[in-house]
Amino acid sequence: QEIKEEILFSSSPSQEDIKAILDMRQKIEKEKGGEKLKAGPGGLVDVEFIAQAIALLYGYQYKKLRTPSTFEILRNASLLEILTMQEAAQLIASYTFLRDVENRLRIVDNISLDSLPDAGEELEKLTRRYAQHLDNKKLTKDEFLAQIEDHTRKVRVIFESFFNQVYQSFIT
Repeated sequence: QEIKEEILFSSSPSQEDIKAILDMRQKIEKEKGGEKLKAGPGGLVDVEFIAQAIALLYGYQYKKLRTPSTFEILRNASLLEILTMQEAAQLIASYTFLRDVENRLRIVDNISLDSLPDAGEELEKLTRRYAQHLDNKKLTKDEFLAQIEDHTRKVRVIFESFFNQVYQSFIT
């Protein structure tokens, strides 16, 4: 563990390292982008990439970022003003929401599913399961899809802003 930390956190990653991280994310999105909840733009993977990039970028300075917990990294990043409180709160809320939807998919099919059903009937079932989970019997399929779209859009905005700032820091 000590050797691992020494290697990972001896210095901040280079511009080439950050480019490699972004290239890896683009490859995942290209190959599995249809898995909207997990690998699509603004999905769970975006939040995880932000958290891990923060750990790699700032972990050599701040030991509290050297944790495998996505939430802990995001919370600590906001305390260290790497992310704003609003960004961290949004990422945590969206991650929780998307993971919860993914779990609702898994409950019925008993397998890991990361894609929303295309068929109207299956999507209706998922909406009802999610609404029951929230004790919100009035949630419609369109409202549910709008919530998913809202979360993924907000995550993607933060993702792009964060990595743009990181990339710009190498230029200036």
